[in-house]
Amino acid sequence: MVNDKFLGHNGFLWFTGVVEDRNDPNKAGRVRVRALGHHTSNTTILPTADLPWAHCMLPSTSAGISGLGQSATGLVEGSWVLGYFRDGMDRQEMIVLGTLPGVPAELSQAGGFYDPNAIYPKYKDEPDVNRLAVNNEDLEHLSLTLRKATRITGIATADFNSHTNADGASTMDASGGDTFDQPEIPYATVYPYNNVYESESGHLME
Repeated sequence: MVNDKFLGHNGFLWFTGVVEDRNDPNKAGRVRVRALGHHTSNTTILPTADLPWAHCMLPSTSAGISGLGQSATGLVEGSWVLGYFRDGMDRQEMIVLGTLPGVPAELSQAGGFYDPNAIYPKYKDEPDVNRLAVNNEDLEHLSLTLRKATRITGIATADFNSHTNADGASTMDASGGDTFDQPEIPYATVYPYNNVYESESGHLME
């Protein structure tokens, strides 16, 4: 007889929710998630500290053992995630399968289902997709704005003239020449063909 309490035989109880804590004391990449329909938004009744820890599933390109592959530390407070309870209706063993980017209609607020640190989301009424991948001229990525603003133009060049001294030695004298500019920023992304990775500290890879 099949044991309906065994993982895989007890149905698939899934959830969507918001990460409220990623400071796993075990440093195992776990996060605390408040799940819609399973947890109340009232943080007095259910504080963030009382939410169960959820393990994060890694892709098959990460070994998930002995530090090999990508670390399971990519989520931030405020991330919307999808996952399932591997212990069924007991709902204490959460597995995060992935994130759910969207178009936030509001910034963080007090209460459950928001970033308690009020950092994320950084923007509202625009897609969570990186601005460098979207290429909206009205919502330019800060790094692109800074690159354009710090482009140097009118750099002086020098023409060198060769002279022979009285002792027969050759010398080079610099005289005023033309100017040149740093090249134009070649950014011309067309959505959806620019794949972007950005870290919290601002490291970018396109």
